[in-house]
Amino acid sequence: MLRLTRLYPEQVARQWDIIGYAIEAALPRICKVVADRMNRVFMSILAGRLVVYIYHTEEAKIRAVISVTTVDSVDAVEKQMLVYSFYGAGGITPAEFVEGFELMKDLARGLGCTSIVAYTDVAKLKEFIAKTGGDTSLTFVRMEV
Repeated sequence: MLRLTRLYPEQVARQWDIIGYAIEAALPRICKVVADRMNRVFMSILAGRLVVYIYHTEEAKIRAVISVTTVDSVDAVEKQMLVYSFYGAGGITPAEFVEGFELMKDLARGLGCTSIVAYTDVAKLKEFIAKTGGDTSLTFVRMEV
């Protein structure tokens, strides 16, 4: 059975070498890579704009590290939980992924969110979302100017 635990900024700071690696390895490809990118991510965590959670077993074995934030729609109709990064530690199993997804849904509801959103190019994740009734019809696009 998996558990989802929030890490507070001071906990992240104490374990930044491990957590920073996990976040960096799973960062979405939505922004340019700049030299101080991870410093900026770290500052967002310290400021509380980005929140880190870990999935772990009852024996405290870490299975995944995720970072999330909430986003309010411009018209203030809904609030969404944006998964900024998801890093599976040591090959998360399909059963653990499904269980973790249910925990994420509970977390989103607890934060007052109506949906979970993410950026991904991982085919298996898109297939999973489609199978669970999620909408995969939209694609994030980007053009340099």
